[in-house]
Amino acid sequence: MKKVIIAIVLVILTAFTFTFAACSNNGGDNPPVLPPNEDEVEIDGNFTATGNILVVYFSKTNTTQSVALKIQELTGADIFEVERKEPYPDAYTPTTEVAKEEKDNNARPELKTYLPKEVMERYDTIFLGFPIWWHTAPMPILSFLNFYDLSGKTIYTFCTAASSPISESTADIRSNAKGANVVEGRKFSRNDSGIESWINSLNLLNQ
Repeated sequence: MKKVIIAIVLVILTAFTFTFAACSNNGGDNPPVLPPNEDEVEIDGNFTATGNILVVYFSKTNTTQSVALKIQELTGADIFEVERKEPYPDAYTPTTEVAKEEKDNNARPELKTYLPKEVMERYDTIFLGFPIWWHTAPMPILSFLNFYDLSGKTIYTFCTAASSPISESTADIRSNAKGANVVEGRKFSRNDSGIESWINSLNLLNQ
């Protein structure tokens, strides 16, 4: 009987150990990441707001960029590309390795440039686009979101991906866009015919 009890206890302890390890690998145990001060980063002082809609995107292979440019064309929005200050490697596999390390460390890589905060205040609608990397948005997207007070803004997400759904990134976007109304959008391919119908359904087609 004692051997049975000991075996049960060992099974419970083993299950607990694996559960704890899984929780510890998602970056949750890392300290909170604070955005840099405005005087510590490169601000794009030439960027001006021409309306109240902004398209923000990160693109490594230009696929997400093509979707972002189409959204800009359809809405008449301003557009801003999120770029990592230190570019990712050119080759595919090294890029995935760096991206995985950033995700595991809950990192916020510094961006090449940031928009002035007073410019961001002008926008009430933001389209936020990215490829899906390791089941979520690339960490530079979170770097961008953490830098600004997005209270009261509506963010429509869109992504490009081979198989992963956009829903896997939604929780990360919402937790890093504090105060914003994050509306989960759609996954598109390059030159996707569904982009216009999506924008039309949001009543944001440029007339």
